[in-house]
Amino acid sequence: MSESKLQADIITALCLDTRVAWVMAVTTGTFKVKGGYTTVGTYSMEDMKRRTGMADIVGQLTTGQSLAIEVKLSGETPSKEQTEFLALVGRNNGVSGWATSIHEAYEILDSANIRRI
Repeated sequence: MSESKLQADIITALCLDTRVAWVMAVTTGTFKVKGGYTTVGTYSMEDMKRRTGMADIVGQLTTGQSLAIEVKLSGETPSKEQTEFLALVGRNNGVSGWATSIHEAYEILDSANIRRI
């Protein structure tokens, strides 16, 4: 299974979970455009530096909390930048983690102790 297929399967599962208000896939990377290259999927903080590492899936839970899930194939792990982004979300009362399966994505949601409707 490809990472993009796994990501799509996890998004489908999250959309069916009553604890999730909304989710979206984030496309990141550097792409060739007319006249050069552009980088998408970066984020900034108070120092205004553009950072990479945004999670593959971001969204919001019905509690108002942010949700960030990095999708990896079995045997892979998040990069330093991806780990830092997931930690940032967690430090700010969001729910975050990395998943190699739908089951692991549900475990991330379960860690928030939100009651299913």
